[in-house]
Amino acid sequence: METMGKILMIVLAIASFALIPSLMMLNQPAKAIVDNTFCDNGKSEGWVDGCKNGWYDHDHCRAYNPVSGDYAKGYIVGWKKGHCV
Repeated sequence: METMGKILMIVLAIASFALIPSLMMLNQPAKAIVDNTFCDNGKSEGWVDGCKNGWYDHDHCRAYNPVSGDYAKGYIVGWKKGHCV
């Protein structure tokens, strides 16, 4: 009986480790919805593209690189939202 208890504990430990990544991902869809809608706020297509690219660049520690026009205005907003880790 003692051996059965040890086996059960090992099985529970393995199952816990297998489920941890799934449980950690539960909050990702909500965050993705918020992140995706931040730049989609009714501005021009260039502004939206700039916002998304600025945010992406700052999150991935790339150089600040706006060009001009609506794209650059959106890029600045997205850059401020992102953060290099």
